[in-house]
Amino acid sequence: MQSSLRRTRGAAIGAAVAISLGAGGIGISQATTSSGEMPIYVPIEPCRLADTRPAVQVGPRSTPLGAAETYTLSGWGTAGDCTLPTGTTGLSLNVTAIGATLPTFLTLFPASSSLPNASHLNPVPGQPPTPNAVNVDLDGAGEFSIYNKQGTVNVIID
Repeated sequence: MQSSLRRTRGAAIGAAVAISLGAGGIGISQATTSSGEMPIYVPIEPCRLADTRPAVQVGPRSTPLGAAETYTLSGWGTAGDCTLPTGTTGLSLNVTAIGATLPTFLTLFPASSSLPNASHLNPVPGQPPTPNAVNVDLDGAGEFSIYNKQGTVNVIID
């Protein structure tokens, strides 16, 4: 009885491993840039890129984002409390929305691109600070934008 139970348990574990590996091995994805070079992830010391709250302002802005407003930031060089490598193609950020006055959404995207049809954060009034991990591509000048749909909302970007 016990060896039958072990075989059943072993078969179940084997099936789960085969399903999770696609029954053929582990796939590796690769990303390329238009030049054919592969971008790599380079971690930096955690830092605050922007905080729009007046009492603790980091970066050039000390007011919340307004309705239908797009705010552009640099992802290269000295920005806020950060020193970011020039020439990077994207950033991995922690973005927090604070004090929304209306239900809204925030979207981050490369500065020279059109506003995408997606959101990264969806804060509502009375909600505690709402963080989310966001990966954003930078445009050719190393900039990205953040768009606020409606009302006002403060934003922290780390």
